[in-house]
Amino acid sequence: MAASLERTSTSHRTPSRIQPLQGMNQTKAKIIAIQHQYDEFQKQRQQDIAHLITTLDLTDLDDETLVGGLCLIKDKTATQDSIMEVWRDAGERFLRRSKPRECRPAQQAEAPSPKGQSSKSSS
Repeated sequence: MAASLERTSTSHRTPSRIQPLQGMNQTKAKIIAIQHQYDEFQKQRQQDIAHLITTLDLTDLDDETLVGGLCLIKDKTATQDSIMEVWRDAGERFLRRSKPRECRPAQQAEAPSPKGQSSKSSS
């Protein structure tokens, strides 16, 4: 009878100990998966930013000018400058355009007009 009491009390303790450990391990696995997903999103965002620099044809800028512009953006963000709203609105308009439309204006603007002048100077 003592053995059955011991077995009963042990069986009650074991599940109560295992459940929190299993829950903690599951939660830890979820945290690791979410961190991995976050890291992947960060990598993708960095690639998107590099692609955007190319799309906007900023690759011809020297490094000092490009970095200086990014530093200016960071400074304006820190001081909550009103120019940020203007930049945000311009960004929203740019991002709302579909990809085929993004490419066409840049290509048309660079294409020479029939008179041999760029379409920018004829406007």
